[in-house]
Amino acid sequence: MSCKIDNPKKVVAVYNTSSTKHNLTVTTFPYTGLDLKIDGTTYTSPRTLSVDKGTSHTIQVISPQEQDDTSKVSGTDMKYIREMDGRQHG
Repeated sequence: MSCKIDNPKKVVAVYNTSSTKHNLTVTTFPYTGLDLKIDGTTYTSPRTLSVDKGTSHTIQVISPQEQDDTSKVSGTDMKYIREMDGRQHG
């Protein structure tokens, strides 16, 4: 099951199985590695917990957070060329 949590929601998952344990995986999108809270404990996403059948869990996001994208930049030589208004710079 996947659901977008873009405001407070109550989500109920019902499993048709005799198992008493289930895996609960919580991740963030589009970036993983952000902090979230499950039942008041802070984890880094994605996080998988083994949960008991019939239990309730509170999932919260910590806001604001920043994602470091410096690893996606190739090379180290960058040159500033112009302002949005078209003025040239060195």
